[in-house]
Amino acid sequence: MLHTTSPIPPISHNSLRDQKIFHKVLDSLPEHIAVMDNDSTIVFVNQAWKTFADKNQLASENYGIGVKYIDLCKNTMGTEKKQAADIATKITTLLSGRIDVLAIDYPCHSPDRHRWFRLNLTWFMVNNERWAVAAHENITQLKETARILARKESKLKGILGTVPDAMCMFDPQLNIVWANEPAKEIFGPGIENNKCFTIFKRTSAPCSNCVVGNTFEDGKSHTGEYTHVNAENQQRTFLCRTSIAAYDQDNTPSLVMETLQDITDQKKMIQDLEQAKNRAEAGIKAKNDFLATISHEIRTPMNAILGMSRLALDADLSSDQYQRISHIQSAGKALMNIITDILDFAKIDAGNPVIKKETFQFGDIMEKIITENESTAKEKNIDLAYTFSHELPVFMEGDGSRLTQIIMKLVENAVKYTSAGEVTITSDITFQEGQDLWLTVTVADSGIGMTRDQLSRLFEPFTQADGSSDRIYGGTGLGLAIVKQITDAMNGKLRVKSKPGKGSVFTVSLPFSLSPATSVFSLPVETSADSHNNKPGTGPIMQNTFTDKKILIVDDDPVNREIVTAFIEKTGAKVQEADNGAKAVEQISSSQFHLVFMDLEMPGMDGCETTRKIRKLQVPWASDIPIIALTGHDPAQIQDQCLSAGMHDCLTKPINMEGLTKILDKW
Repeated sequence: MLHTTSPIPPISHNSLRDQKIFHKVLDSLPEHIAVMDNDSTIVFVNQAWKTFADKNQLASENYGIGVKYIDLCKNTMGTEKKQAADIATKITTLLSGRIDVLAIDYPCHSPDRHRWFRLNLTWFMVNNERWAVAAHENITQLKETARILARKESKLKGILGTVPDAMCMFDPQLNIVWANEPAKEIFGPGIENNKCFTIFKRTSAPCSNCVVGNTFEDGKSHTGEYTHVNAENQQRTFLCRTSIAAYDQDNTPSLVMETLQDITDQKKMIQDLEQAKNRAEAGIKAKNDFLATISHEIRTPMNAILGMSRLALDADLSSDQYQRISHIQSAGKALMNIITDILDFAKIDAGNPVIKKETFQFGDIMEKIITENESTAKEKNIDLAYTFSHELPVFMEGDGSRLTQIIMKLVENAVKYTSAGEVTITSDITFQEGQDLWLTVTVADSGIGMTRDQLSRLFEPFTQADGSSDRIYGGTGLGLAIVKQITDAMNGKLRVKSKPGKGSVFTVSLPFSLSPATSVFSLPVETSADSHNNKPGTGPIMQNTFTDKKILIVDDDPVNREIVTAFIEKTGAKVQEADNGAKAVEQISSSQFHLVFMDLEMPGMDGCETTRKIRKLQVPWASDIPIIALTGHDPAQIQDQCLSAGMHDCLTKPINMEGLTKILDKW
């Protein structure tokens, strides 16, 4: 029988000194150590065993020395009883010599904390007797760390599982050491432990400018676009991004992660959209070219109709003759207004609204609008009135022509749809910071009004209040659509209120700037009194005389030349004509002119080429003589072309005295 004070027979000699050293060594270890004989009787425990027993109220007589270790396990109570019994069985197996080492992790929880220990049990022989050492290591922190790592790994797997793109990890030799499921689905399940280029490229050499290799080389993330071959032997385009996944001890990249986003369909979609965009732009260009051609082809004959009828009205006519030609003039203007609306709507609808910035006097605009609508209002017994709550004259900067167009259409509509009663126009100005202001114009009528359903469709093109209005009132249904489009293009606001049989109220608010100007050119407005003498408008226009001016008209169309010549001669200016560009160059090289009207569309040498040749003439006046383009095109579309050729301004056909006189006064 062994004594508890001498746990193990001495290996070499039975000296007290060796036993003390042996005890000191075991006591210095952090593990809880018990030494037992071949029937598991504990013969020695170290200090760590005793300390743990004391702290956890597990201390028994002699700390279990003399008790069989197997009995301690069998007597364990609680949730760990089953595992303790299993340990006892395995200890018996070890002490029998059938196994050499036993390692078991087991819980040893206290009321206030969870603990885990690892039992390492091994046996050895001394003097032909079998002995065993049980070392209990506290692995609670290790278990906690493992639990945290497992949770993080699970979280990472969850995150990676949501990534739809292929992901691969590479070593410095470009071997795929890991791949996610999307990568395996794209390139095949056996891609790991292969060179990337043998999988992606089916080649024996790396990609040119390989982003993975670049990241290993400089330690930076890289992005590149590559064409790879998938498992179905199809070429697909991938956007590849790299990042460093791990470093060596010398802080050099040891693993690189690559994300491969399949952008084949995206690139195809972009190409399709680009092609669709090109087709749309080609269609818009064709539409714009068609509109420009139509505009020119329509305006040229309309110039003859309106110009000649206007000249005829200035002749000595009988009352019947005057009345008939007046009808031609009115019908021509109405037709020109319809054509202008259609072309204007088409240009705005194509996304080409041109908003200019010029100085204008708001009072002149309102005077013109009232004057041009008052005769129609009188014929229908409508009281047309204008009131304002601000000072006049007021000079503003903005697109006065577009403002005129908006208010004119609103007033014309109000007069058109009012059979009796009144049309009232009011204007108000709200000043902002600096020179900015908001101009608000309201047009109210006592006309037919509109239902809620009609209001919802009010600004749709080619739409009028109802089917009957097409027959009763006529028109294209474009007027209010154009007003809405122009208002939006000018960053303004348009509102309408209406009730059937009670009339309508249109309110438009537009931003402008206050101008420092104190005057702008404005032709006298033709009044009803001016038309009683069979010569409408002749009186005020003749007040602008240019008797000391010499003007050249260059146009291949004799009718156009005749009309322009007649209008200009009314101002007192002297006129010469040229029916082609070559003659114009010849005349200007030998004679000085104060102004040149140049048709753009001429056979042989067009207006722009003629202008460039004139500018190159070696005569003093050739470089700065004002040259004005005569055109049936939209001036906004050909303005840059004209200016680059050396022209100063544009006059659009059909030509009228108002526009012509304004050009003469300006230049």
